[in-house]
Amino acid sequence: MKPAIPIIVVLSWFHTPLLAQIKESASLEILIDREENPFFLVHNIDQGLVLYRNINLQSSYSERTWEILLLDTAFHMAWSTRISTGYNQRILGGYIEGVYCYFLLGDYAKPSPEYQIIRLDLAKKQLQYFPLGEYIPEKLLFLRIHQGIVIIGGVENNKPSVVCYPYGDNRPVVLQCIYGKNINLLDIQLLEKEGFLVYVGIRDENRERSVRINAYRRKGDLRSNIVLKPGPGRNLLDCKVIGEIREDQPLNIAGTYSVSKGTVANGIFTLLI
Repeated sequence: MKPAIPIIVVLSWFHTPLLAQIKESASLEILIDREENPFFLVHNIDQGLVLYRNINLQSSYSERTWEILLLDTAFHMAWSTRISTGYNQRILGGYIEGVYCYFLLGDYAKPSPEYQIIRLDLAKKQLQYFPLGEYIPEKLLFLRIHQGIVIIGGVENNKPSVVCYPYGDNRPVVLQCIYGKNINLLDIQLLEKEGFLVYVGIRDENRERSVRINAYRRKGDLRSNIVLKPGPGRNLLDCKVIGEIREDQPLNIAGTYSVSKGTVANGIFTLLI
């Protein structure tokens, strides 16, 4: 019973002064039979949630049917649709930008896998397909679509890897300063004006953890990088640049750290560079 005590206290603290204003949170329940596949989720703070799953309606082995649901920001069902792919094709991940939801589709019917992007217009339910090349990291962690560029981050041979594909171009650009020993991929952050940031965690021979921030131009050219190192008795676990990035202004960075050589966050830090 002891672990429940702080939870009850926190809920009561929020509940007491706002008692007259509290409304029941929106919720949605979708019943799934044991024999049905679970849903995967793609979220966006402005558009809501997209849920998708393979429903295997076809009795033949010629194609797969995917069910796609759109929920608005209040968890109301906006619409549902179904799309078909080849039987050996899998939806590997998704990403929402603006009014579009993008799905990364892998085709494993051939000796070398082939990939493409499905772009779904959330307003019109229209589909477009953009071919990619034959390479993405074997374990997908991040999918980002920005300014006509597909950015895919993941793990290859137990090491981080990030590649870029312009729409309609099957030649990948493998990013510099990502691949290496004792490095893990933390996040990919899109910039409003141009380009993106890649955050990687670095662990040295003393098991101390630091964070490197790589800045790339739109098509994957390395622009600059900085390394944030911890103070005595600290490990940096992750971080993110906050606010607008301008060349004439310092970077505002916030993140989490651990004490000693732990991997669980013990506090947060902020700094200007």
